[in-house]
Amino acid sequence: KESPRFNEAGRKVRTLPAGPWVGKIQIGHGVVLTIRLINHSHGTHVSLKLSH
Repeated sequence: KESPRFNEAGRKVRTLPAGPWVGKIQIGHGVVLTIRLINHSHGTHVSLKLSH
């Protein structure tokens, strides 16, 4: 049986789309900022990457 804490964490996770959430933001001319949110057991990992 699931513990209440797990259920609460599951509710928070389900507010995001399944799998890694990836957002791309265009900054200026030809520069793209890629944001990735990855949910795992230790919390949410955020990675930022600039590409030209």
